Amino acid sequence: MAAHRYWRALSLEAYGFKGLELSEFQLMAGASRVDAAATLTANVAPASGSLASLKDDSLNTSAFWSAADVRALVLAWDFGSGGDQDIGDIRLGSAADPAKFLLVARMQFSDDGVTWINAFTASGIQWPGVRAKTASVVDNTGPNTVSLLHFNGANGSTTITDERGKAWTAQGNAQISTAAPIFVGPSLLLDGAGDWVQTTSGLTDFAFGTGDFVVECRFRTVKSGAQVLLDFYATGGAGKNWQLWLNGNRVPEWYTGGPSNAIALTANTGAVTTGDTHHVVVRRISGVLTIFVDGAPAGSAVDMNDYSNVGAGQFAVGAQVGARNAAYDVQGNIDEVRVVKGSGGVLRLPFVPAWMPEYDLATKYAINSTVYARPAFDTPSPTAAGNIPVYGVLREIPSRFRGRADYLTGVLGQGIGRVRGFTLDYVNPLNKPYPCRVVLVRESGNLTVREQWSKADGSYDFQFVDELQSYTVIAYYEGHAKRAVITDGLTRANGKVELMA
Repeated sequence: MAAHRYWRALSLEAYGFKGLELSEFQLMAGASRVDAAATLTANVAPASGSLASLKDDSLNTSAFWSAADVRALVLAWDFGSGGDQDIGDIRLGSAADPAKFLLVARMQFSDDGVTWINAFTASGIQWPGVRAKTASVVDNTGPNTVSLLHFNGANGSTTITDERGKAWTAQGNAQISTAAPIFVGPSLLLDGAGDWVQTTSGLTDFAFGTGDFVVECRFRTVKSGAQVLLDFYATGGAGKNWQLWLNGNRVPEWYTGGPSNAIALTANTGAVTTGDTHHVVVRRISGVLTIFVDGAPAGSAVDMNDYSNVGAGQFAVGAQVGARNAAYDVQGNIDEVRVVKGSGGVLRLPFVPAWMPEYDLATKYAINSTVYARPAFDTPSPTAAGNIPVYGVLREIPSRFRGRADYLTGVLGQGIGRVRGFTLDYVNPLNKPYPCRVVLVRESGNLTVREQWSKADGSYDFQFVDELQSYTVIAYYEGHAKRAVITDGLTRANGKVELMA
């Protein structure tokens, strides 16, 4: 992500409903704090304490906002002309009451202070204890993640940032695009004619040997034929190397190379659809290779291969480069590439979260051991050991413990629908944004599917619901004696149920 003069934090939410109190709100570039010289302002003055307390690096002073002010609160930093910073993390200081600690914050940047762009969202920030600072981590898989590409950046940029520090170069017309998000924000755009990105740094990190590994990416393709998503493949040499691709029928497949080439595992889900976003994961644990497509297991096989061959000469995203075949170039977008060498005891699958995010919390930066978002009325106890699940960690959830199927994968459909809109005031002044409690009801059986609070701008967004169902949205206007506004008959046919992009 590029450096910018202006940064702000908004969409703030505390653990409980007593308001928000912080002793520090620091902005980080990598492991370094960079906000000390910036001018900090707020659109709502603290009810007690001062903004200066968020910057003095003292845990003994704090600023407090009432619960009524938190939803509209925006904290803004101005780094001044020539002082642009690339913020990738935040560090918070707590006060005495865990219920007043920050759970959710969205960070945005701007170059002119007028037009703002989402940078990342910190969700479920873990309570650090009384008068303590949060500790930041890039990724919950720790040192076993050898490459992590978010493909964040300005539209058209060819700068590729790896959270594990590897140097990447863009080939052909490969570039960052903000036009068609896959996983919140920019993605890698490839035109299918000689485009890819690659690294030649630390290639032994991609040679897994006989150990455990996880390889994953998200993508959207507009090409009908075979194409290589991730490439560490070459012919010849000692040991095996590998490739994750879509075969000629657009079925995800794990392919091995080296002295003998072979298909190690083909997904049993059939072809992926062009124009839609997909998520493919391949993992090996204790010699068992498993492939997951869009969150569901799609086949397993015994795999005792020794992936020690580095003959490819590079690790590439979006094309077959090690044994170059231009016919396999990807045409479309790729995002969120992760390669993990070893398990570290946290790589548990399948890739189905215990609770789908209710806000736009598909965070690209796993900050402070970020956790799953929770509904507005389900307040977790930040002091209860083991109460907070870790967001981003691959949780193994036996089928008997999972929720209703339409929460995650759909009953009639695939669980890729979304219902969104705005809650606006219906008394003077008319159509002013009105944050309130919003409930999504599945009209078949009157099942309450989700509930959340609309944001300061009145927006709500229910994601990953059954796209083939009909829904009713109920908005409870707390300030008007809870008089509800009901919108029913929301379906794909009338455009009120959308597909997740």
